[in-house]
Amino acid sequence: MTDDEKFFVKRLEEIDRRAFQNYYPTYTDFLNANEYSLFLEHQREFQCETVVYSGIELLERQMIAFIPDALIFDGKFPITGLLLTAKSKKFAGEMSHRDVLGTLMGLSIERKLIGDIMAVPEGYLILAKDSIAPLIAEELHRVRHTEVCVSMLPDFENRSIERTFIPRFGTVASMRLDCIVAEMANCSRSQALTMIQSGLVFINARQSFHNASPVKAGDVLSIRKVGKFRITEIGDLSRKGKIKLSYENYK
Repeated sequence: MTDDEKFFVKRLEEIDRRAFQNYYPTYTDFLNANEYSLFLEHQREFQCETVVYSGIELLERQMIAFIPDALIFDGKFPITGLLLTAKSKKFAGEMSHRDVLGTLMGLSIERKLIGDIMAVPEGYLILAKDSIAPLIAEELHRVRHTEVCVSMLPDFENRSIERTFIPRFGTVASMRLDCIVAEMANCSRSQALTMIQSGLVFINARQSFHNASPVKAGDVLSIRKVGKFRITEIGDLSRKGKIKLSYENYK
């Protein structure tokens, strides 16, 4: 592990110890893919039971609750849903996920306090820690050239969040990880190997450095700087002897 990774694991251990000693549920910030993979790797070492936030499916950034006793946990996480909408649809410009995130970072908010930012019919749903949500609601007035409003959504978990998946089809020589990454990232096997060895590839939220790791139907692959994918079907062999592969690209 790198020094940063060792420091992060120690931070998890401290949260675990604090929750156990105080006999009170304690929460992490929002974890990125690498941090969540480290959590999974060390999960069995903690004294407390751990619960991953599951209010919305397929989140990129996770929050963990450390619970000393299940009887004192009500299932609630310190997460606020914020709805960002254009003040005037007539004069609204195009806003991307990157635009919204960049504006939030411009408010000097640490990235770990912001969870996923999801497109919804009205605009964007932003997940934020309770502690920072009021500031966002008060200070976020413009994204690029568009004036916006931000309102808190107490029932955001009950909203229907439509996930967009683009169906993809391809052929691979085998179901090894390097073959699958090369197909999904539209690159060579050697480039795929570099991505894997650089720690950019995750299988079902676990970081994988092994190019020969097997991939199966139902697996979710996250490739940093490329995207998130789900294997839907492993088909028959093509005329050239390659495996027909169906997968979805999560947008």
